[in-house]
Amino acid sequence: MFALSALIACSGETSSTDDTGSATTEDLPVCTQEDLSETYDRYIEPLLTDAHPSSCNECHLSGVDLGMFIQDEPCGSMACLVEMGWVDLEDPETSQVLDFILQGEPNSSLITAEVVLREYDGFLEWILWSAECQDTVCGVLEDPCGLSTGGSELPEGVATPLGDCDEDTLVQSFKEKVFDWHGRCKSCHVVGGVSREEWPGTTFFEWTDDETQSARNTMYNLIGLGTINAEDPANSTLITKPLAEGLEVTTAAGTSLGIAHGGGDKFYLDTNGEFNDPTYDDYLEWILEYLSCLE
Repeated sequence: MFALSALIACSGETSSTDDTGSATTEDLPVCTQEDLSETYDRYIEPLLTDAHPSSCNECHLSGVDLGMFIQDEPCGSMACLVEMGWVDLEDPETSQVLDFILQGEPNSSLITAEVVLREYDGFLEWILWSAECQDTVCGVLEDPCGLSTGGSELPEGVATPLGDCDEDTLVQSFKEKVFDWHGRCKSCHVVGGVSREEWPGTTFFEWTDDETQSARNTMYNLIGLGTINAEDPANSTLITKPLAEGLEVTTAAGTSLGIAHGGGDKFYLDTNGEFNDPTYDDYLEWILEYLSCLE
């Protein structure tokens, strides 16, 4: 809803495609548990793990109720999909789950047709592998849709964009420290913004009837766009772009250097020409809070 972003961490990438961008049967992996693990971990695990923030599913695989078939192991997850009729191992490309992916309406303007295609290809890659290897590697599973123990821990090595933090707590902090300042940015960074024609900024604000949900979507978009610098928080573009170009602001977290921003300065000097904009302080405080989740 991987990279370290909610958007990327919640999606897979494919490496085997034809000229149309669709997955092919060329160079299918051999039927071993190791190859199953490699295929599943790369393409599927970040999308299916129920310990990932629930908002991922609102943007990625929109309309697919992942909770209906998540099992503890890849073999069980695929067997459950087959039992439910969502996957056809005799004719993989007609599998219903693939139609669900293509028909979804992601709750984020950043989930483009290209992202959807990557997710489609990732699932197809897994289904193609399973069509060749499910029986050999997994055997016959009794009651495959009942194999989950209901655990919510992430398997080792699977990334989540929020680290150890509680999603709702981090969203509330983001709302108070970043999103509530949206008046400075929305004219360029929301679809239909009044200044987009003159300054066509990247869309990252997501508006819904629920302000907290809008903040949640926007937070994930900003993480996904890579606006937070884990190595040098003070120079995250989330705060260096709103700064005046060339302006240096030094805090305990380091020195921020303003960079070019087509929409003009969004952090301001006071009437005495001094910089003490509380918006900058709030943004930086949230960035540090977020990064503490990843330690």
